[in-house]
Amino acid sequence: MMDRLLVTPARERDEELYCASLLALFKLWRVLEELHVPGISFNTYIVLFLALASDKVSDLVDNIRYSHCVNVTL
Repeated sequence: MMDRLLVTPARERDEELYCASLLALFKLWRVLEELHVPGISFNTYIVLFLALASDKVSDLVDNIRYSHCVNVTL
């Protein structure tokens, strides 16, 4: 991804929070520890999660990403 070359520390923290938020919305969990795998970033974990997610969840996440990207660039 081209925009990963321009990631600043502040943007990377925002990206981690964004991915954690998506996991909190779409991944089934009961305790907070189920949302994070030690040693794996939220960025990596959301990719793994979406690889196994249903088409409906993937579409919802894509729509949220599109909206987020449009709002960030404005």
